Amino acid sequence: SFPLFLIICTGSYSIKGNLTKLIFVSFISSIIIPLFILLRQFLGWKYIYNRLVSHDIFYEESDWHDGQVWEKPELWKDRDSLIASQEVSPILSVVRNFAIYLLLVFLFSLASFAYLSSTN
Repeated sequence: SFPLFLIICTGSYSIKGNLTKLIFVSFISSIIIPLFILLRQFLGWKYIYNRLVSHDIFYEESDWHDGQVWEKPELWKDRDSLIASQEVSPILSVVRNFAIYLLLVFLFSLASFAYLSSTN
């Protein structure tokens, strides 16, 4: 997304003359979209993980009832716990680590841009 944001940021009159600021602003703004996508992915997988490790099933009815809560049978608890630990947990850790890495790059770029702006 960096080339797209580079084109968009060239329309700004305040940073058009300074190539370094233009590249920093483009880079910072191009990180925001993948960061939000990773956040959405993390929240979705965390919801699945929480549903798998919970001991109860929330059954939502389509009628006027608010829904019911059932306790999982022991066999389901074991199966869901195994799925949560073997399949969902590694995905969560990869998404979390990549989001942390991307957030650190974003914060470092933002701090560098603030330093660059204060020196000019």
